[in-house]
Amino acid sequence: MSNRREQAAAWLMKLQEPEISAGELLRWEAWINRDARNRQAFAEVERLSRRVEDYADDLKDIPVPSHPGRERVRPAPAAADSSGKAGSAAGIAALDLWDRWAAMPPWVRRSATAAVAAAVMAAGVLLVRFYVLPPQADESIQAHQTEVAEHQSITLPDGSAIAMGARSSLSVNFSAEQRVVMLETGEALFRVAEDAGRPFIVMAGAGTITALGTVFNVRRDANRVVVTVTEGSVEVRRTVDGAHAGARDAPSYRQQTAARIGVGAQAVVGPTELSVVELNDPTEATQWQAGLLRYRAEPLQYVMEGVSRYSGKEIMILDAEIEEMLFTGSVFQDQTGDWLQALEDVFDLEVQLVDENKVVIRKRPREAGQ
Repeated sequence: MSNRREQAAAWLMKLQEPEISAGELLRWEAWINRDARNRQAFAEVERLSRRVEDYADDLKDIPVPSHPGRERVRPAPAAADSSGKAGSAAGIAALDLWDRWAAMPPWVRRSATAAVAAAVMAAGVLLVRFYVLPPQADESIQAHQTEVAEHQSITLPDGSAIAMGARSSLSVNFSAEQRVVMLETGEALFRVAEDAGRPFIVMAGAGTITALGTVFNVRRDANRVVVTVTEGSVEVRRTVDGAHAGARDAPSYRQQTAARIGVGAQAVVGPTELSVVELNDPTEATQWQAGLLRYRAEPLQYVMEGVSRYSGKEIMILDAEIEEMLFTGSVFQDQTGDWLQALEDVFDLEVQLVDENKVVIRKRPREAGQ
């Protein structure tokens, strides 16, 4: 079974949960919009689930083989009823379902058994019908995206505002209970309108940030999330497991699984830990709005992610040591090419422009005898 269809089946079962959260809905919407093939796979599995639902009661009594190599035996026809008719409508339906089942490819059978049929028989109703494709039909969920070197400003229904950095994507979902934003890629600055009855929640990678009325910046890197507060305070929580990197050389370092941070503090959420640092000037994290990327003791791997979003180039670092080199300084968003070339002298590296869309960074070759 393809991994894409497995994911679609898993999402279908998740959407059947009676208390699915707004955050989970946003994650589903982001997954289904990420690739047209995701949407197609979900539609296929959802159509299959409807067939299974039509025959759910009969499916319970059909012995489904669990081993692909084992002989499959078609169930015997139902015995004649009191009227002398050979087989009830339910029995015929069951036999028809068996024929369909046997003809289905393996990925369909596994999807139906593990992720669809069991849930249908247990719940009897597919909640996914309340979230009919396409998801854009739900006016409470709004998706936004920026291109290379593009910024975008968004005003939300509650008066909150979001400034999006380059090559960033997010989804917004407001309900009567909470305000949820899913930051899928890139960076955004949030100015949150106060509403004590509806917390404002930003979900990004391994981090969940909750605020009532504040201003904070969130940057999502490949395997971490950086949260910087310039007004008010937020609660930051780490939500998954993995590996952490960065910010260890900064002052006031401490490890936590959840933290409430205020003005001047920065939280770095890695997959296995949460660290908090105190900054001399937290507004440095928001200067991307003025065309300047500011970094202080940042590993080069994360610096390159920001540079890539503004240059439009894929930047590949070929050595783990280079990824961990710390950079402090500024990068002008409209001069990323010059900055990349300057790296050769600053770090004694070789920066190679493979083509107009790809840059490779490696250690500079040593001459013989050095």
